[in-house]
Amino acid sequence: MDPASKLDTILKNHINEGLGAFRRRFESTRAELGIAASRDAVQVVFSTVATAVAQNLVLDLI
Repeated sequence: MDPASKLDTILKNHINEGLGAFRRRFESTRAELGIAASRDAVQVVFSTVATAVAQNLVLDLI
């Protein structure tokens, strides 16, 4: 795929609200677990939650 068509694909399929959905679900999960917001929060959340919860977070991001 040439660079111009890659750029067109990215511009047509930007993440917009998808990132917001991930952020909301992640922050909700982090708060429910009582994990403080920090640089390590993502690692702590993903190492703490059940596989299904982690999969849902990743699906929101994708």
